[in-house]
Amino acid sequence: MSVRIFIILSLVFALLQGPFLPPIFVEGILLVMLIYANANTSKMRIDAKVWAGLFFGGLIFDLLQGRTLGVTSLIFGVGAFGLNWRNPWILGLVALSLDLARSKLVFGEFLWFPSLVCAVATILLFQFLWRSSDMVIKLR
Repeated sequence: MSVRIFIILSLVFALLQGPFLPPIFVEGILLVMLIYANANTSKMRIDAKVWAGLFFGGLIFDLLQGRTLGVTSLIFGVGAFGLNWRNPWILGLVALSLDLARSKLVFGEFLWFPSLVCAVATILLFQFLWRSSDMVIKLR
């Protein structure tokens, strides 16, 4: 996933989260996918353009939801340090903790159900990707 796609998806989901979706829903999945797709596989190093994308994506969420500017960007930046693993369960736990931290800091309460849905979706997504990459290696 490129940084441009991340920013576009941030804009689209921030617009949808007001009238149609819960206030915390896809931030964890988007963050995990961006870091996982753009990190160097040997050292899991994050490029400067990814950091800029995280910052602007967080600002988009804050601006369109009428919240304090920079809080989501800070949560995204801190969460990016926790993505050095490739285990889908740990990535799901990171997505859950990011969504819970954002819900508590931005909205003042823990939004458990949307955060758990995001974590389960992250686990299923990366479990599926994990298995397909293992099968490709076995076929070669």
